[in-house]
Amino acid sequence: MCSTAHLTELDGELLHWLSHQRCEWGDAEWIHFTGTGYLIRLSAFSYPLLVLKRRGLSRSARRVISVLMTRFGVSLVHFDCCGEVLSGFEIHDW
Repeated sequence: MCSTAHLTELDGELLHWLSHQRCEWGDAEWIHFTGTGYLIRLSAFSYPLLVLKRRGLSRSARRVISVLMTRFGVSLVHFDCCGEVLSGFEIHDW
C-alpha cells in the first residue's frame, strides 16, 4: 500500500471514474475503489502500464507502478490516503 499523494488530482478522478464503470468487462473489473483509495490488479493485463497510459494515468503514477512491478514483483497495488509516501517518487498535494 502506498499513498495517494503519488497520484495527481486528475489521476484520482480518472481512477474513480474507471472503478465505477458498470459494463461487463469494463475497467471496474481490475480497478477498485476502496473508499479511501484505489486497488489496481496489475495481473489483469499482459501490459498493464500500457493500458493505464492509454486510459490517461499520469507518467509519475505509472513510474511508481513500474518500479513496484519490476523491483518487487508486485501484481496488486493499493493507493490509499493512509498509505506510505515512498521516497524517490513525485508527490502531489491535492
